[in-house]
Amino acid sequence: MQKFSNLREKKAAEAAKNEAIQVALRAAKIEEVARSTARPKRTQSTELLRFVAFGKCDPTVLRGPDTFRTRTYNLGRRTIELCRHLYVKYPVPLFLYRAILSPEGVAEALGGAKPSADEGIYRDWFIAVAQGGSFAKVVASSATLLNRKEAHWFLQAPNTNDIRTNLIWSRAAAAEVPLTGCDYLVNRLIQVDWDLAAKRTPDLLRFYAKAWSTMRPRDRDEITDFVRQMLRNPEFSFKGRTYGSMVKLATQWHREAYRSRAFEFKSWTPVLGDYEFRVKEKLVRFIELVSNRAMADEGNRQRHCVFGYTQRCIDGATAIISLRVSDPSGLEASRLTIEVSLGERRVEQVRGRMNRDATDHERKLVWMFVDEAGLRLSPWAF
Repeated sequence: MQKFSNLREKKAAEAAKNEAIQVALRAAKIEEVARSTARPKRTQSTELLRFVAFGKCDPTVLRGPDTFRTRTYNLGRRTIELCRHLYVKYPVPLFLYRAILSPEGVAEALGGAKPSADEGIYRDWFIAVAQGGSFAKVVASSATLLNRKEAHWFLQAPNTNDIRTNLIWSRAAAAEVPLTGCDYLVNRLIQVDWDLAAKRTPDLLRFYAKAWSTMRPRDRDEITDFVRQMLRNPEFSFKGRTYGSMVKLATQWHREAYRSRAFEFKSWTPVLGDYEFRVKEKLVRFIELVSNRAMADEGNRQRHCVFGYTQRCIDGATAIISLRVSDPSGLEASRLTIEVSLGERRVEQVRGRMNRDATDHERKLVWMFVDEAGLRLSPWAF
């Protein structure tokens, strides 16, 4: 142990030691900050090619990957910019990039959205738009027929949709369905519904084009529920249907659905699960319905057609949540039925008894569920 001749030398040594420790700590902090703020290494173009359906001998490639340069460090944006470098002369709608991206590239560049299995067949469409070809001619010669008006609307379609969804969106827009109606239809009727519609699609779109401006929100939802069921009936025709006749048919169908009973028990695996909250001494429960009997009980209790969604739940397209609020004594004070589109992870409908709208307080409870379950809320949910 070092000895000091007097107290002054001892204090000086301790001060020097403390100063050395402070210098070392400052240096370590500076190094840590430098590491945390350092820019990530930009991915090389050769590594990005795994995200693109790229072939070295592809005659549609305009520029080689070796000359690709970009300033961005975001991997998704780099992938899109590489596609533009390789193929693009003229602007292309973002959703159409799915045609030349690999499944991994779609997930990376377009926010984790899953590509349709057949999106690769639209590659010629992408090249026609990107390199100044006749898009209308390419579309007309493909298996997926669009007329010139539909082809025009296809290039104006929302980037949040996949290619197959925008095919339907463009047909609806060309049939003069208002754009809000186009968004509503492609979100309320899933791809299976449109596949079932087949040759009846023009008649169905003509009905919505004529009736959309006069439809009340509740009638719109009830008619669309009825339409979804009638698409499974190949003998039902939408030709010449008026708003009044569809309201009458939908009302009659809903009344029959109220009386539905589940004779053969069917169940399915829960996807979202149950949630429970306490709000001012009231118990708020969100219960996922996972059997046809539970759906029938909910429909009879609420006097609406939720039982008609049973097959969609079995197919994994939809989840139905029953929101139940109980007072401190345990009695049920209010109940809502919530439809969730599992593919979009979005709340599509919120309805009370006899399809009443949710109150302001109930809407706040739904928002709590949306936040907790990591969902989104569609514009027409309420």
